[in-house]
Amino acid sequence: MVSRRADDAFMALLRTYHSQRFCRVAVRGARGGGGILRPAHFSTSSFARHQAVPDLSPDAAPNLTKETRVPKDVAVIGGGITGLTTAHYLAKLLPETSNITVFEAADRLGGWIDTQEVEVDVKGQKNIVRFERGPRTLRGMGKDTWRFDDFVLFDLLRDLGMHSEYLGIKSPPRYIFYPDHLVNMHPKNVFSEAAFKGVIPGFLTLFWRRAKARREPVPSDMSVADFIRFATGRPELTDNLASAMIHGIWGGDADRLSMRSFMPGPWWRFFLKGERDDWVTVPRNEESVLETLAQDKELQGYARAAHKDQLVFFENGLSSLPNALERGLRQKKNVTFKLGEPVTNLGYDRKTAQISLSTKNSEFPTKFDKVISTTTSNTLAAVSNNALPSLADSPNVSIMAG
Repeated sequence: MVSRRADDAFMALLRTYHSQRFCRVAVRGARGGGGILRPAHFSTSSFARHQAVPDLSPDAAPNLTKETRVPKDVAVIGGGITGLTTAHYLAKLLPETSNITVFEAADRLGGWIDTQEVEVDVKGQKNIVRFERGPRTLRGMGKDTWRFDDFVLFDLLRDLGMHSEYLGIKSPPRYIFYPDHLVNMHPKNVFSEAAFKGVIPGFLTLFWRRAKARREPVPSDMSVADFIRFATGRPELTDNLASAMIHGIWGGDADRLSMRSFMPGPWWRFFLKGERDDWVTVPRNEESVLETLAQDKELQGYARAAHKDQLVFFENGLSSLPNALERGLRQKKNVTFKLGEPVTNLGYDRKTAQISLSTKNSEFPTKFDKVISTTTSNTLAAVSNNALPSLADSPNVSIMAG
């Protein structure tokens, strides 16, 4: 019988991540200030004392204390954009004595991101045409204050010298097909399109139900569809609008997707009232970004310039980012790539506190102090000998849109 200790630890980690742990950030945007992008206006409930802004430049020395146990050998499973970004920051923050190995099942890096260039001949003139075989854009956070991923992206671009290639635009028009034609999801169509039936009364009901819900205990969770019905009292909003949008974005079912997991911002802001009008609630796990990257004046400038960008791409195609990450990592003596070597088995040695890792091509397992997986939960469950059965029950969807 498999021990439940590791699986219980995994579930505890998930509960911690999605638990009610927040900090408050002062914002002044409505009054003409710079909002959270200005250090003078930044505060959280967890600050016990003022902390100096750390040096985040690419040449800065790693900030490691004597108590920190530095791993000697680290493995990253997956060579997609997540795995490459992980390896980049490991190489940036760990000393050169730490060895980093990236395992990728395919014979190329970049994962789903795949820009291909094809030479075409038009009336005797040769040109290069780029095709995005995977995603065409990255999703920018825009004005959202729930997550601050953009600061990580800007930090990456600075490290890689790619800011001149950055291109960002506002989100283009979105459409759904209802009932027999395309409907532009613009507020101007609220009164003219049947797809928006119930939006106005539902919006008014939301304010009343939100005020009532904030006086009661926060529910443990509910599906996206149940939340919309609960908040607006209009089930047709799910049937006509939300289900189509959610299926297009996540490829999932609105009646099965967790509102708390997939839309944590709207969830918590519905049930929790801000302590002050000029404060916003952000997750505690974003605090480290706010304390470090968001305090960097150069990154603040990038964020201000791009705060309206919701779709991000690059001048020479989206593969520019993973390609630049790969080039930078290959220049590191302590980084090794193992392409065409899918990981087949992971095991934990309690005596040495190390993880043994086997691949399709390895004769014997290799020991690592740390292993970071960037693959799907189902893939990780398959190679971990059922040590984390909850992973096998975590569904995932891959979407390829034509």
